[in-house]
Amino acid sequence: MQFSMAATGAKFFLPIAASLALLFVGVQSTAFEISGSKWKGGKTDFYVSLTGESPSDIAWHDSFIAAIADWDDDTVFDFNVIEQYIDPCLEDGRNSVDFTEEVCGSEYGANTLAVTLRRLQLTTLGQPDIFEADVVINSDLSYDIYDGFLNPDTNRGIDFRRVAIHELGHVIGLEHESRELAIMAPTIGDIDRPTADDLAGVDALYGALGRCTQTTLVLG
Repeated sequence: MQFSMAATGAKFFLPIAASLALLFVGVQSTAFEISGSKWKGGKTDFYVSLTGESPSDIAWHDSFIAAIADWDDDTVFDFNVIEQYIDPCLEDGRNSVDFTEEVCGSEYGANTLAVTLRRLQLTTLGQPDIFEADVVINSDLSYDIYDGFLNPDTNRGIDFRRVAIHELGHVIGLEHESRELAIMAPTIGDIDRPTADDLAGVDALYGALGRCTQTTLVLG
């Protein structure tokens, strides 16, 4: 196997348009976007050790763990959480998260909340497998933790948990989705949990693991 060390990035942006409803015109069914790259076996370890608390007195660490559970509990994908700090900018085959001032040596783009860096392993057939995915969150922005409507222009800050859920969707292998109501929309909005479209995307990537019967191939 060969390794592709060039990371693929997935970003989460602040909304540019004043009206979030503009993002969801032309709704279609099963409109989730996937590249085809995924984790072998539909599971991976994720290292989490975030320090500090939100203005609502909820620990960033606990909120990120809850975001992992939002995917882990409702999909076939399996995160194994390891509560230990690992630098997300290290290319070490371990998945981790941290607040950073830059994207591992590059500046955050305008209005960028967070970036997921996925590293891929080439396969003989099909799309490359994901073998590492790290999340960096823009530390220059103000966050809080809350459910429901989002308004980044207030003093409350941006909801950290929905940022974490979105980036973890990229870790799993989902891309941005602009046609259906989804946490994987390219801009942050009022959706604060994975939607049916998001969950269907994960099932499209990994659902066959539980549905396919494996048989021994006899040669000769």
